[in-house]
Amino acid sequence: MVNFTRYSTALKLNLFLLVIGCFLLNSLNTFGQTQPTFNLSQGPTLLANGAADEQIGAKYIYQDIEFSADGILIDAIVTIVDKVNVDEPNADSFTVDSTLGVDDRFEPTVNTGAGDGYVEWQIEFVLDGTVTDANDVGVRARLESFAVEAIDVDGFEYFEVIITDSYTIEGGNTPATELVVSQNGVWTRFQSDTDFAPGISPGDTQFAVRVNYTNISTINFRNGSSNNSNNRQNSMTFLGEVTFDVENTTNVNEPPFVMDNNGNVISSNNLFTGNVLTGSGDSDGNLDPTTVRLIDPNDPSNQGVVGSPLVVSGVGVYTVDNSGGIVFTPEKDYVGDASILFSVEDDLGVSSDQATLGITLVDPCLGGISGTLVWETAPTSNSEFDWTPDGALSNTFNDISGTGLNSTITFTGDTSTLSAWNFGTGNTPEVNVDNGIEALQFFTSGFDASGITITIAFSQPVNEVEFDLSHINGAGPNGDAYTISASEVGGSTLFPLFTESANPSYTTNNFGFIDSNDNSTFGDNDEVGVSFSSLNGINSITLVWDECTACNAGTVHGSAIQDISFCFSDDTPVAVADTVSVNEDELIAINILSNDDFGDNGPSSSAVTITSGPTNGIATVNDGTTPNDPTDDTIDYTPNANYSGSDQLTYEICDADGDCTTAVVTINVDPVTDAIVDANETVSTNEDTPVSGDLFS
Repeated sequence: MVNFTRYSTALKLNLFLLVIGCFLLNSLNTFGQTQPTFNLSQGPTLLANGAADEQIGAKYIYQDIEFSADGILIDAIVTIVDKVNVDEPNADSFTVDSTLGVDDRFEPTVNTGAGDGYVEWQIEFVLDGTVTDANDVGVRARLESFAVEAIDVDGFEYFEVIITDSYTIEGGNTPATELVVSQNGVWTRFQSDTDFAPGISPGDTQFAVRVNYTNISTINFRNGSSNNSNNRQNSMTFLGEVTFDVENTTNVNEPPFVMDNNGNVISSNNLFTGNVLTGSGDSDGNLDPTTVRLIDPNDPSNQGVVGSPLVVSGVGVYTVDNSGGIVFTPEKDYVGDASILFSVEDDLGVSSDQATLGITLVDPCLGGISGTLVWETAPTSNSEFDWTPDGALSNTFNDISGTGLNSTITFTGDTSTLSAWNFGTGNTPEVNVDNGIEALQFFTSGFDASGITITIAFSQPVNEVEFDLSHINGAGPNGDAYTISASEVGGSTLFPLFTESANPSYTTNNFGFIDSNDNSTFGDNDEVGVSFSSLNGINSITLVWDECTACNAGTVHGSAIQDISFCFSDDTPVAVADTVSVNEDELIAINILSNDDFGDNGPSSSAVTITSGPTNGIATVNDGTTPNDPTDDTIDYTPNANYSGSDQLTYEICDADGDCTTAVVTINVDPVTDAIVDANETVSTNEDTPVSGDLFS
């Protein structure tokens, strides 16, 4: 099958950009956090095709304000979300940004009327260049950690913010904080009293608050006053300028977490399904499963969310639902790495860190056996087959392409409605010319609700099957509809990978369903490619044809299955080495096959053979009186007389299609102490004369 290699030049380029980005990030960041800058040279520039300048809904862009965690430049989109009780008697009463202290701060001017009033802002961090118009939805940038410090909150002013992590105020007493903290729904308010700071200075920590953010791309805050204000100047800094005497930090929310999901190996042309949120969680209990984000690891700007799949060119399409369920549809014949990154947010918009969904596609037929069942009314080779007789409901095709594979195709259901084309003579199923090539055709005059089921069964499991199904068409609610599935070894159900034709006359889904469109037409655009793939093996394929144009009385309609290609792995037998022990001068029957496997092809019809005999004994194969069945074979071994020590032999097993393998048997011959033999002895001596001698001589 076709192989594709992923991530070469693009990977090197992105790694280079990542290194450069991280270098620049670290050079700007002395506090260990991202520090966006809102310099007037960067913005605010009013985005076209949105609300008018300084009006509710107006959107502004600041460009190149920082680098993301992925090393990519970031833009900031600032939106005026709301204005409540804001007076603008002159041009200076409201400004989006100005330089009141440090230009890199965000420093708007707000004038409120009597009573409470505020301006509500939203800042979205997006990848550079993904927003050029007020209607654009940019690609969110990943900022791992940053802080916003509101300084000079004094004289009845307040800073109100949706806190997604934590906040810090002055905890010391020299001076103590002037800010009173309260909750206003989802907003946390930091309210000042009547006291005023002498100027805008981060050193006046009694009038400052720091809001800490982790893994957030959008922030919301309000600059307001609880009393009539007069062109009050607000100053927000992302630069880490405030140093509290004593930091008093309150944690409000923790980010969610996700877990890596690695080790997913599937065969090419096979769908992957799973759930990326398995093992995920949130200590606050506010994880939002509808916010799963899928990221191309080679291009962080290429992302997918619920309702908008991630498409990685040359690899495939990743679709996620609102519960974290994912379906990966690979490009046809793609083999290699298909891993992606993913994250999820909580209901405050706080993102988890990124985790990896590891997917590897392999060719299940690499080095295997392949063949094609070719339809032919006049077969001339072992790949070509006719359907005989026409109208038969079942045919078996043997030794297709000389591979030893047999296939049986059967029609069941409302088969009494099968007929010839246009009520002519003859019967179907039959092999005939279809769109210029011969195919297995079948026509119906209108089946009942049971439809017609076509089953393609194989004599042994196959790892891939491909064929084209044609004439999926028809107008109105009774156009053709098929549900196609396969039975996998182990009992699982597989659904096919569909290859749609140009301008198809049908729609497909990930669960084997094909349904014709109302305006479908005949021709090449009503053909669909059907591919199944499995590492475990496929036993059979089922096509259920349960809707058709001909379900209206008086019409005939048909479909056709074109040539069927297949492949299966050529499993080889496995022989495992053995070690046995036997006493000196004894025979042992060695069960060599106890840990061996002849594989899916089964054993050969000949006995096990010894390819290398022992050097210190005699070995013979015992065929168990079944010379054509090696599964009960053993090896009898007898060591040479009085030999003790180690000995070895090598044997070979073979499967039914001639694949063979060998293994070594190590035999430890244990010594045995020989028994003492006492022989009778006779000596002579004179009367009254002692005698001496050696009894063991």
